[in-house]
Amino acid sequence: MIDSNKLKEIADNYSTPSYIFDIDALRNRVAKIRETVGDNIGLCYAMKANPFLTKVMSEIVDKLEVCSPGELDICKEERIDGSKIVYSGVNKTRESIIDAIKSGVGTYTAESVLHVKLLQEAVMETCNDGQEGTGCLYDKEQKFPVILRLSAGSQFGMSKDDIGYILDHIDEYPKLDFVGIHYFVGTQRKKLKDQIAELEMLHLFIEDLRARYSLPLKKLEYGPGLPVPYFVGEDFEDTLSPIKKLLAELQKATKWCDLTIEMGRFWVSTCGLYLSKVMDIKTCNGTNYCIIDGGINHVTYYGQVMGMKIPVIRHLDGGLSPTHGTIKGNADYALCGSLCTTADVLVRKVPFSDLKIGDILAFENMGAYSVTEGIYLFLSRMMPQVIMYENGRIKIVRKFVDTAQFNH
Repeated sequence: MIDSNKLKEIADNYSTPSYIFDIDALRNRVAKIRETVGDNIGLCYAMKANPFLTKVMSEIVDKLEVCSPGELDICKEERIDGSKIVYSGVNKTRESIIDAIKSGVGTYTAESVLHVKLLQEAVMETCNDGQEGTGCLYDKEQKFPVILRLSAGSQFGMSKDDIGYILDHIDEYPKLDFVGIHYFVGTQRKKLKDQIAELEMLHLFIEDLRARYSLPLKKLEYGPGLPVPYFVGEDFEDTLSPIKKLLAELQKATKWCDLTIEMGRFWVSTCGLYLSKVMDIKTCNGTNYCIIDGGINHVTYYGQVMGMKIPVIRHLDGGLSPTHGTIKGNADYALCGSLCTTADVLVRKVPFSDLKIGDILAFENMGAYSVTEGIYLFLSRMMPQVIMYENGRIKIVRKFVDTAQFNH
């Protein structure tokens, strides 16, 4: 991870608030995961976790999960091979599917009976039975690969009965090749016994479908939702331990399916940092307040409720002289952002030593979600810049964005 001296240099030269993504650290983490699971388990990146990392992830994993037309546009802009894309999402339209077909997307998920109908219609419309001059990407006999998403009890995917209904009516979808099952429950799932039970359930379900419909259904795209540590007091000694503990069950699954594990947070959270400057310090009614130039519109750690958890934060000396309100030595602070709402509390109580205006706070483990998940338009505050750091070089991939233009 980038050392503190380099972070201070970046803050001085490129200003704050800024996200920084350490590409060297990311490549190293993915390589370690690849080494851990071996070559017989496919790796898929859910790009919603951080679309800025899509290009580099496309180079080091096998598949990208894309969940919207906008995400597909990013892939096209980055010239990513469409065959690597799994086009997912609960809201598919005929138009979005046609766009994906023309982009050469390799695999679709179907999350409902309607999706299967739309997929069949879109393929027929785009390919026009393979006639020349229609822009068809497939020959007349080729089918379109689809994985059926099984619901885990949420709005995502469909019931076992609906999957059975689709396969009962398979003759209605002559251009679709149902190649497997997609399953994902959620994220930050620490009880690995749940994943073990799911894999056994999926095994039985897929074997039943194979027997009933004489289909190979070889592929299983499985999102284990493995957890990562974020907060002070959690175990950071080996952040790969969840996948190591689940490895035996994953390897067992490769005996009955072509397994791909789909993850987002677990890949990229550790590669990100967020730099914000201390703008004010004051004491009111016995509480010390530190105001930064960022806020909850930029920092959205998973599971952080009203600032009660303490993320890992590096305190970098800004080099300025102490001003009125500065507290010498150790003190606890309520760490607050720049938004005019009492909700803008990043941490209710966090200790710092000799904190002063102009210092830089570097929030670690910011590689996933915060860069797109924040309430960026609130109060028309400036959107942070995004910086890539690789091989000692800095690259700004998004400059500061004035959000006032979107609010009137």
